[in-house]
Amino acid sequence: MDEYEAQIKALRTNITLLKDNITKLQALVEMHKRNEATLEKVNKELEDELAELRNKYNSLQYTLQDYQTMEANYEKYYEFSRKYFVLQDFLESVLTSDQELALKPHVLAAVSKPEYTANSLADLTKYVADHVEYAQDQPVPLPPSPEELKYGSYHPRTAPNVFLLPSETIEKGYGDCDDINTLLAAMVKVYFKDVYGHDYTVLLVAGFRESGSGHLFVMVPVKGGKLAILDASGSPYWTGKSILDSLFGSDAAEAKPVREAWDEYMDRLGSPFDKVEVYYIDFYGDARKMFEGNPSEMLDWLEDYTS
Repeated sequence: MDEYEAQIKALRTNITLLKDNITKLQALVEMHKRNEATLEKVNKELEDELAELRNKYNSLQYTLQDYQTMEANYEKYYEFSRKYFVLQDFLESVLTSDQELALKPHVLAAVSKPEYTANSLADLTKYVADHVEYAQDQPVPLPPSPEELKYGSYHPRTAPNVFLLPSETIEKGYGDCDDINTLLAAMVKVYFKDVYGHDYTVLLVAGFRESGSGHLFVMVPVKGGKLAILDASGSPYWTGKSILDSLFGSDAAEAKPVREAWDEYMDRLGSPFDKVEVYYIDFYGDARKMFEGNPSEMLDWLEDYTS
């Protein structure tokens, strides 16, 4: 009997333990359910945040693409605009096929006897001087470079020079010495090409003074140490110009020894240069600086170049 009572007591104890365990397990189940609900809520919030982040990322991607497109287009614009502000880029645009085509009718209208080179050079100079009035460059804002825009280092400033392409100069009918004499040089090149079938060298010379003033004009080097200088800004000028020739309608540029031609032109200008730069221009964007130095050094270089 005692044995059965002991077994019953043990069973009751086990039942009590089981009930306690069940209660604990039920509590754990409830806790896990609450945790699961919390996790589901957090997961939903994270999914919403992820969706929002994806939308923001996609929006930023579109914004980035817009900025990249704007940057690429601005670089194209800046490269295009450089020919109006940067001498080297400008000179490379002077004798493109479009410019040549636009200038041919003017060359034909200017030259009366194309077989006579000396007379034709004078004709071209007079034509440009008659059709283009001298006008100083107006202040124009210089566009910032892409790097200046990107890094915020741009400071507003105006361009020291504003260049017009030859066709633009003849169309507008005004320009400064840079525009006028570049037009003249381009027309001389077109004349040589059309009449003689090949290129003769035509040089653009930029003269600078320490005072800050300067001038651009045309030189046609001739074999045998000679030179003809042309200038259509203001009153037309060519080496060897004489009143007598003009009276008889026989204006002709004369190729003179380099130093004689230079001195004659300097007498006309009345103020010498402290520094000169000589540029070679040719068709299809070929433009390069041939010389840079003082006038005395340039004359030595020209004598070697034309010998």
